[in-house]
Amino acid sequence: MRQINNISDYAKNSIGKLASNFRIAMSIIFLFAGITTSMATVEIPSDDPLDLSEATITGSGELKESGGMNTFDNMRANDYATFAINNTASQRYDVTFKAATARGDVSLRFEFLDAEENVVSTNTLPMTSGSWTKFLDYDFTTATLPEGALTLKITFLGSKYTVNVGDIYIKASTSTETYYTLTTGVTPEGSGCSISYDPHSLEYVAGTEVTFTANEFGRYLFKNWTDGEGNELGTETTLKVTMNSNMTVIANFYLSEGIIEIPTTSENPFQNSWADCFQGYFYGTETLNYNAGWLTDHWDCMGNGSRVTYKIRNTKETIYTISCTAATKKNDILLDFYIMSADSADMIWGQEDIAVENCGSWDVTKGSRIEVNGVELEEGDYLFVVEFHNYWETPTAEQLAENPEWVAYTANVGDFAFSEMDGEKSNVINIPADEALDLNKATITGAGGISTSSEFPTFDSMKDGTIAVFELNSEAAQEYMVSYMAATKNECTLTFTFTNENGEVVAEEAAALSSTGNWQKYNKHKFYPILPAGNITLTITFNGPKYTVNVGDIHIIRAVDAPTEVALTINDVTVEQGEAINFSYTSTSELAGTMTYVVKDEDGNVMEDLTSLEPGTYTVTGTYTPADGENVDVTVAGGVLTVNEGDPTGIDTVKSNTANDGKMYDLSGRRISTKAGIYIQNGKKYIAK
Repeated sequence: MRQINNISDYAKNSIGKLASNFRIAMSIIFLFAGITTSMATVEIPSDDPLDLSEATITGSGELKESGGMNTFDNMRANDYATFAINNTASQRYDVTFKAATARGDVSLRFEFLDAEENVVSTNTLPMTSGSWTKFLDYDFTTATLPEGALTLKITFLGSKYTVNVGDIYIKASTSTETYYTLTTGVTPEGSGCSISYDPHSLEYVAGTEVTFTANEFGRYLFKNWTDGEGNELGTETTLKVTMNSNMTVIANFYLSEGIIEIPTTSENPFQNSWADCFQGYFYGTETLNYNAGWLTDHWDCMGNGSRVTYKIRNTKETIYTISCTAATKKNDILLDFYIMSADSADMIWGQEDIAVENCGSWDVTKGSRIEVNGVELEEGDYLFVVEFHNYWETPTAEQLAENPEWVAYTANVGDFAFSEMDGEKSNVINIPADEALDLNKATITGAGGISTSSEFPTFDSMKDGTIAVFELNSEAAQEYMVSYMAATKNECTLTFTFTNENGEVVAEEAAALSSTGNWQKYNKHKFYPILPAGNITLTITFNGPKYTVNVGDIHIIRAVDAPTEVALTINDVTVEQGEAINFSYTSTSELAGTMTYVVKDEDGNVMEDLTSLEPGTYTVTGTYTPADGENVDVTVAGGVLTVNEGDPTGIDTVKSNTANDGKMYDLSGRRISTKAGIYIQNGKKYIAK
């Protein structure tokens, strides 16, 4: 990741438009299937159930005989059925019906609409889960329905298949209870904000408690609740009202500046809906296609070149860690972070080529947490810009032909936070240190990132020329031991360069690394630089083919504290099958700790039961655990276990002589004449007395 201190006029002008441009391209396609019939008009009230064949079904449902009646069946989520109604009298109605479902979280919504499609009555009833054929009785009372032409719309709510419904009656209400009407509203109109309330209806029995929730949208924030006269009812987003009179409840919202105050935390991340999504586009087409992405709980479907910008207000001068959650199913995906002046769009800070690890999923909950440390900001207003892309700025036609994924989606990203760094998270690392270097405190310039897929964090996917820079503070001028673990499938070079505050090289080590066979097979390396006291910059340079080497578990300790290097070799052992196995080892220095042995067969399977090993050859590896106070660095070389077939310990072979020749043998197989005792004759046992 390279620190950016300036930006070209072209890029500045382009990015500067982010604060005022917001384009979202969205296509919503409704696919309707099922049966459609011309609706006959149903007159209410009626003593007969609704004729379901007179309904228009929109969706995948159908009519089916079940439970001795005609029912709506196979109705999926959001399918609906409509009836043309002729209401002969302005009054309330009692609606009864039977319903059966084997699913939970399923409900039915009954809406009556007038000729202008205004909802004049609505009731939503949760369904009880049981079975698809066990029908239960349900009922509700409508609001007062106006006389004349109406439409009854029954909507099926849930997931996949919902509920089977039949035997629907609409009769004049016999209720003598007092009802009150509810009117709701949202200001300002067109804000996208809404009200939800439970139970959901237009008229309520006196004394019913209704719970309202104000739903914010975009940069519109909730202000308060008021009644029809403008009197304030509450300022919390949730409001409870008891219906003891006709009520008007209005949720009032206001347009915020859309400025996010920092610091924030990952538990309280940025509101994505406050960001502007600038022009995103695909390469490889004759014209630029807009791919602005859309919001769920993260930025989704972001194409190569898509950008988003947040307005942020820093409330204190401090040092930040910028973090986000990212997931992708693609390789070579990068993010760029920029912070610019809110007024002039001048570059304040930037870091490019932040690698997003391929986690095999677009689900951000399965992705990784990306952190960039050491971002120092003064108080004030800024623009925080995020750009999505891959390694290629402008791929050629040949590159696109070979790598079609370059024109596809990049990564899904969300949960941005500016967390204030504490002393423990300072970018400067004091040496010597008992712990491994925190890779998140390095600045990566070039293609690469940090992976947590190994037993320790590693620099991963580091391409040729990528560097990782650490800021160190050496306690004294002395000799250090630097050790690290490295895994690679290529021949490559890893260079450690130490420079002082004047930029002078004070120590350097270039290691030529050979292939370890795969990216997860790590070998340990070490060297002994002499470093001065004070501030030191460590630059690790990766050189080699496309991908170079994975490196982690980097330790810098005093050379005098370096552990004694011990080579331990597990001795080969040969045993007979079933014989007890005693392992041993030979070491270059006496050891006081314990050795744990692992036996594997030719396929690499670990043998748990060593008492029943089949004859053959096995590999023996192990782990050495030092004793308390023992300062050793033990390298273990494996051995070989050979299990041979043992000599027989009982009857080896039993043969039967079935020849009918009259000859007699004793139990030792010797031919004898007739005597008293036990004999074998013609394969049978005899007792002679």
